[in-house]
Amino acid sequence: DFLLTQKDTRTIAKEWIEANLPPGTKIVLDAGNFDVAKMSPPLNDTQEGLMEKFLERKREISQTWASSKDQIDQYFQMKMKYAKGKSYHLIHIVPSLNGEIDRKISLEEFRKRKVDYIVVSSYAYGVYRDPAFRRRLPEVAQYYNNFYASLERHCELVRTFYPYSEKGPGPILRVYKVLYKAD
Repeated sequence: DFLLTQKDTRTIAKEWIEANLPPGTKIVLDAGNFDVAKMSPPLNDTQEGLMEKFLERKREISQTWASSKDQIDQYFQMKMKYAKGKSYHLIHIVPSLNGEIDRKISLEEFRKRKVDYIVVSSYAYGVYRDPAFRRRLPEVAQYYNNFYASLERHCELVRTFYPYSEKGPGPILRVYKVLYKAD
């Protein structure tokens, strides 16, 4: 019961980001397909970012889930209409649980896209460290573990948010500043 009264790390991180990073900052977040708040701070996306994601989902859905197209349209229309507060250009890292590797999830790719910060969640990276997952999908686990390790080596760790206890509430969140070499 006591844990339920403690502030979740995703809320604490959201408050910190909104107090310290200007609106429009380009941020990569560990996320699910639609509900970022399951793994990372529930930040608002910019209108441009939402439209980009909407068009991308529309292309994907029309190929495989035509019956869901209307629901996707409604979902994004509501998100665009009712977003309140500061907004950021968000790029989502969607965890791979099916054996596919998304090669666009790399520090090099995010640098090409001029990303400012990367926020990672123990709820996401913990999957790839799990021994059962590593046995089942060793190449996937290795790829994503290498990505997370590259952040430790080549980015500046700005802030870490720890939950009250290992039972929560919330994941461990790490905010990295992407570093660029001076030209």
